[in-house]
Amino acid sequence: SYVCRRSTQSKALCSAHNGHAAPKLEKAILEYLGQYDDPALVREMLSATGQREIERDEAELKGIEKRLAELDNAFVKDMDRLDRGVLNEDEFTKINTARRVEATGLEARRTELQTKIVAERDKAALAVKLPQTIRNFMEDFQTMDIRQQKAQLQTILKAAHIYSDGRIEL
Repeated sequence: SYVCRRSTQSKALCSAHNGHAAPKLEKAILEYLGQYDDPALVREMLSATGQREIERDEAELKGIEKRLAELDNAFVKDMDRLDRGVLNEDEFTKINTARRVEATGLEARRTELQTKIVAERDKAALAVKLPQTIRNFMEDFQTMDIRQQKAQLQTILKAAHIYSDGRIEL
């Protein structure tokens, strides 16, 4: 049996019956987890938006890389103009200050996009691993003693709300 955490803190917080049958709660948790043991469903859930986001972010990253290369080339050309006396120091500084500000912003966005793309790809890899991991957990769970089962569920479950009508929300 599981006991309501709120009632153990104070009867004023939860005055309803506070003991909940372990088999019923554990069954609900396992059913919830069970929906993630289907590789096709997990892939669909994770990749529906993920692939579009990766493609959009990669296109933006490509544009940023191109613009950074353009800024670099323009700087080199201005250095040449400075060396040849076409530009003076003040003109060179003025022109390149704006470029430096733009480049700093673009480099920050590039780093952000690279991190995001890696995270999205990791999520795609998870879609392959998650179903088997869930399946293995559910099989192993059945062979554990009750104390081990409770300990395992406590590591993965943040909260379970059990309503007086019998609904369980995880």
